[in-house]
Amino acid sequence: MNAARLRGAIARNEVDQLLLPPDQRAQNQPVVTTTPGNITGVARRFSEAFGDDGQPPAAQTAPAAINSRTGQHPSIVNNAQQQQQQRRVITTDDHARVVAPPRNRHNSNSRGNRSGPQRRGRTPAPRRPTSARRRPTGTQHAAAAAADPEDDHGNDHAEADDDDISVPQDVLDEMERERIEAEGGVLWDDEAITADINHVVNSRIAKITRKSYDDYTIRLIIFLFDHREKFPALIPPRLLTKLEAAALSDLQNTTRAGRPKAIRKYIRKAIRDSFQTIDPADPSTHPITLEELDFRTLAHFLSTFSKKATRVNVNGQDTVVPYQPGDDPSQVVHLRLGPSSYDSVTTSLANLFKECKVARDVNQKVKDLWATISVYKKGAARDGAKQRKELGLRTSSGKDPMPFGAYELLCNILHRSRNPQHIAAHLFLTLDWNMLSRVDFIVSSNVEFIGMSSDALRFDVGLTKTDQEGKNNIDHPFHVYSCPENPVVCPILAMAKHLVKNPRILSGNCKLFKGSNQYEHFFSIFRKIVNSEEHRQSFIDRGLDPKYFGTHSIRKGAVTHIASGVTSTPPIASICIRANWKMPGVMNRYIKWESAGDQYVGRCVSGRKRLDKSFAESIPYFDFSDYGMLEKEVKMRELDQWIKDRMLDGGGLG
Repeated sequence: MNAARLRGAIARNEVDQLLLPPDQRAQNQPVVTTTPGNITGVARRFSEAFGDDGQPPAAQTAPAAINSRTGQHPSIVNNAQQQQQQRRVITTDDHARVVAPPRNRHNSNSRGNRSGPQRRGRTPAPRRPTSARRRPTGTQHAAAAAADPEDDHGNDHAEADDDDISVPQDVLDEMERERIEAEGGVLWDDEAITADINHVVNSRIAKITRKSYDDYTIRLIIFLFDHREKFPALIPPRLLTKLEAAALSDLQNTTRAGRPKAIRKYIRKAIRDSFQTIDPADPSTHPITLEELDFRTLAHFLSTFSKKATRVNVNGQDTVVPYQPGDDPSQVVHLRLGPSSYDSVTTSLANLFKECKVARDVNQKVKDLWATISVYKKGAARDGAKQRKELGLRTSSGKDPMPFGAYELLCNILHRSRNPQHIAAHLFLTLDWNMLSRVDFIVSSNVEFIGMSSDALRFDVGLTKTDQEGKNNIDHPFHVYSCPENPVVCPILAMAKHLVKNPRILSGNCKLFKGSNQYEHFFSIFRKIVNSEEHRQSFIDRGLDPKYFGTHSIRKGAVTHIASGVTSTPPIASICIRANWKMPGVMNRYIKWESAGDQYVGRCVSGRKRLDKSFAESIPYFDFSDYGMLEKEVKMRELDQWIKDRMLDGGGLG
């Protein structure tokens, strides 16, 4: 074979033109870009086209006839078929790659869009038997052929058979995917589209809210499974089979004492997985046969919402203490839970009806369920309050608000602590207090949405629990002010300490608090301090009982401090807007955010004394007013460098 002619074509990137018969060659046609790694495959194609003497067969020089119906050369293919028929595979010694010539944008029927035997009007060489197929021996000969034009090393590979050009279908699919993406096309992937649809549908509920719904629904399904003899038709057969298998796995998951663990993780996982496969059009995928659920069944489940306690007599007065195994059964009482627990069950069940697209009035049984459940909740709330009063317990539910004195004490402990984790915890606490926000906003705060506005930090709030689409807080920055008279509660100082410890935050495009599950992390720190023997009594003296301290205590305390701390309080509308609470009636439509109201709220919640002239103090700053312009720039650079030198790695700011 004429190797010198082949090498010349490779050097000029004219392999495609060389493979065409002489009368079909044209100028400026797309060609295959060749590299030393694919010389073997090019040599084989050259040999098939021209033979060992380098001349094309005489039978292939005659032009083919034009199709009278289409007016096209028979080697021209339809655009719809080109994706598969344009492909040519050139093998290297280690892998195969697909080479498809670029399209001619001016003429879709140009010769550059034809490929292989179709363009030349020939059929490919017959395939050898499977037993005779073999792979190339290595890349050394191909590399030597490109490096030494006087030695025909390519002949060792010219005998490779046609099996070398076959590649797995998944490789072809991946290459086709890359080609479509490179051309700006859209891939049709059923699984990806289905996943995207499910993601969009599920986005109507916040992640933490969905978790709460799922937890209560799982409790209901476990109750129905444990009493399936009494309620046989409520769990579909498909899920029932999975739960029975999971229950056996839970029995084998034992404690060190040999008893099954109470958490029942396998059955919970099976139920949680079933939520991902709900198809509203297929009732067999619903975790509960909702059409058969009645009020009596749900009332049985709600009756389990109680807490065991033991009645004791202290100083001649009856009260209760937490139940302990071994207590006198005659003194054990069952305390009903608060109304919020019943509300959580009904909202979770309502969400399940919505996801399964089952109407609440689908039949009379379900209609009676929703009509009666509200009456049951009211009766349970009254009965529980009466029971608690008789036992000498407090009738209010939920956690207590944190008084400002307790907040100041907790800030002081974190501010003076030598524990590095307490620096971020201090900032988290002060922002949670000053923003009046739900904790999920603080956890997800991005440094890009924080800036300075005059003498205040400005937070641009996006999505919230009551504004899942982010519409209500557009152009509504919330102002956070310093507290110069009391540095331990100053959020500006806490922010500065956090940035000095974590200077790479200043590079931008990252969260203020790195890591996952920061919500539980910070509140575990707060609970540990509040319940510690060293500080417990100090918090009680400041009006916070550690038993009633929770995640909502901080938000309740901040709002109470603003609205009731003194007689000169900000407008209630400004407080509600900052706390993302809906106002009654048409007030939301007519009362909007204004900077003056929000700035007043920010100054009040910061801890400043509202009845003192220091209430209007500005944030501490460096004063360069006595210097000229050039001296001012020099001093500012020196200050910036002084701060960077005290950051880790120079702050990573360059």
